[in-house]
Amino acid sequence: MKVSPEKIIVFSENNINKNNIFLISGNEETLIKGVEKSLISILKKRGFEVVNRESPKKINVHTGIASPRQLFNETEIKIFDNPQEIDEEYLSSQSFENTAIIIKHATLKNNSKTKLFFDKHEYFISITCYPLNKDKKKFYFDNFINKQSIKIASESYWFFIECSSNIFQIFENEMMKLVGFSEKPITVKEMRLLLSKNENQNFDKLFFLISGNKSNLFIESYNTINSVSDCYILMQRVKFFFEIIVSSNTHEEASTAFPKYLFENRATFILLYKKINKPKTSRALALIKKTEIMLRKNSTLYLPIIQRFLINLQRCFS
Repeated sequence: MKVSPEKIIVFSENNINKNNIFLISGNEETLIKGVEKSLISILKKRGFEVVNRESPKKINVHTGIASPRQLFNETEIKIFDNPQEIDEEYLSSQSFENTAIIIKHATLKNNSKTKLFFDKHEYFISITCYPLNKDKKKFYFDNFINKQSIKIASESYWFFIECSSNIFQIFENEMMKLVGFSEKPITVKEMRLLLSKNENQNFDKLFFLISGNKSNLFIESYNTINSVSDCYILMQRVKFFFEIIVSSNTHEEASTAFPKYLFENRATFILLYKKINKPKTSRALALIKKTEIMLRKNSTLYLPIIQRFLINLQRCFS
């Protein structure tokens, strides 16, 4: 059955009941991580004790989902990252009373057999994660300000909804800045200062440094990237700029599509646009995909992975 990410994160316990098998898919990595974190928290409250993460090519009778620990009535949460094949009938035929299963799959297509199977299943939960739209942001924000008893002027409220990030992790960070900010209703002027344009620009800066030297890339990435979530945010920003590159036929079109608030970086972006061609673009997009897979499989090595990515991406513009 389909359950929206916000209902897992905000109204978690009420939306999974006794369900033990979950599929998290979509293209918004930070929201996928947010849903995973919420599910683990809920399942631990229900008595699931151990969390194990695996990256099997296949999930079937040979995967060993039924852990020997079940013999001693111990419980565990098994997280499977991006399996290539899933035997849906096998999962349906088993009773995993002491095992909760979370399958994360960021490249799963909406019309895939597995996605449709989970969407229609009576008990399995299917959660699809995309960048936030205005309605989703409003849902999260309303819940947040009510829970935190935050006072906010009407015009400031809508300014936040319109100008905050569509990336879940950045959006959540932006909301947290409002906690304890003021006993009086927050004004638009104050809200402008609180929103993280500068945080976005820290990640954007890494992309524009591709036009410079390697040493600066290493230094700035070391100072900016502090978690795997930061890596996902950076990857989203890189993909954003490449969408402009791919969809623009001329540098004039690219300049028009380039965000106005980044006007100081417009010249650098156009220089990068002029340096790249179709073969180089293809290599860059393949590099993005490869890096995302590496981050999912080796999240503890996030910094060297992202630094290697930036250096290799720099070569695509040489």
